[in-house]
Amino acid sequence: MRASCLFLAPWLLLTHADRTLAAPAVSAVRISQVYGGGGAPGAQHTHDYVVLYNNGGSPVDLSNWSLQTGIGVSWQLTMLGGTLQPYSYLLVQFASSGSFGAALPMPDVISTVNLGTFSGKVALVDHQTLLTACPTTAQVVDLVGYGSADCFETVAAAGLTNSLAAHRKGDGCIDSDNNNVDMASASPSPRNSSSPQHGCMPALATVQAPCDEAAFNAALAIVQANSQGGTLTFDCPAQFAILFSNQKTINRHVIIQGSQQGTLSGTNVTRLFNVTEGQLTVRNLTLTNGNSNNQPGGAIFVAATAAFRGENVTIQRSSSGSSSGSALFASGTGAIALENAVVQLNTTSRFGAINSSGPLSLANSKRPPPEAVALNDAPRRCLLRLN
Repeated sequence: MRASCLFLAPWLLLTHADRTLAAPAVSAVRISQVYGGGGAPGAQHTHDYVVLYNNGGSPVDLSNWSLQTGIGVSWQLTMLGGTLQPYSYLLVQFASSGSFGAALPMPDVISTVNLGTFSGKVALVDHQTLLTACPTTAQVVDLVGYGSADCFETVAAAGLTNSLAAHRKGDGCIDSDNNNVDMASASPSPRNSSSPQHGCMPALATVQAPCDEAAFNAALAIVQANSQGGTLTFDCPAQFAILFSNQKTINRHVIIQGSQQGTLSGTNVTRLFNVTEGQLTVRNLTLTNGNSNNQPGGAIFVAATAAFRGENVTIQRSSSGSSSGSALFASGTGAIALENAVVQLNTTSRFGAINSSGPLSLANSKRPPPEAVALNDAPRRCLLRLN
């Protein structure tokens, strides 16, 4: 896609633009691992496999469910069965490409289908009707696409090899509906229904009095020390304002849950957040006065394997100087999603209060006042830069 810019007249309402695939429906069961190199030279195991994980507190009957897999545009069906217990795993053994590697643990389900070694797709569905195209939200429980797969959640996970499997981060806990963010490549580690149970326990930390940067840093450190990330809340006055002296690096799945009158400020000296990995979600806050000092992303920078989501947020009065994305910048396949958001009064000498070459979703965002629209990225009045 060629680079393009959306120029705003003062009366234009920012409503919805979406460049992402629909995310699957929420379920306690998810795809935890995918390995397609079974039996080939250099393989760690003799067979391909998929591991499912139940993060819910109730058993799930899989008698009418299926795993559907593909290397190209078509799908192949593997019927499931039995019951997946709470906080437990289920191992589905697929076909083999040879005799290299160690045997898998006792599989719970056996299939004769081959998975893609380097690229492929795996859909978990709660029916046994063969898919004929990339599934919609209503058709799928979970979906993982890797390498050059044609179907995936938001962005495909990295391609695999004979010695690498796709692992859902946090021992199967992380699920932001973005395969590139949620899945990591690592040595295969198959688990079955006899493996130890594992519960997902995201951390919870609260910013407390005096509600300053030191208190924020301490709470964020607690959340990011947990491999599953967690949620940061505030026990502060209704109209609190926390002033940052340096940017905060996010490398987990972190939710910052604020109040409608709370503010985080870069004090015109620093960018607020650098999201290097995982996903940062900010709710019910104003992010203001970020300054990336002529680097992309005046308020927030999102790396290629990361994501940012803003819900009921205002991002304002930030600057990227001579670089792009005065409010938000996403590198490569980095993802940005805004819902009920206002982006206003941000400045740069280049295109884009929001500069994105990856998946971008803007939904139900509020009308900025005319003077705010006019000042976004003065003098060009450019809100979006899509590469």
